[in-house]
Amino acid sequence: MGGPTISKLEECPTPFGRRTVYVTGEADTFFTIPASCRFKGKTVSGFLTCKDRAWEFHAYTRSYWFPHISEELQESSGS
Repeated sequence: MGGPTISKLEECPTPFGRRTVYVTGEADTFFTIPASCRFKGKTVSGFLTCKDRAWEFHAYTRSYWFPHISEELQESSGS
């Protein structure tokens, strides 16, 4: 059913630059797959989506577990 399954994406675009992203479970909806990546020594949870035939990682940066990530992303974007 569907296409090939994935478990690891190298050089995947993330809010922190290109990183290796690992699939962490079964797809929870038709459009997203739970995943995680490493950022500054911490594991960041999020999900993968496919946009324009390319995978993208979206992190749960608003989680109380990673308040410093939201701050660092705001600083790097110049906001």
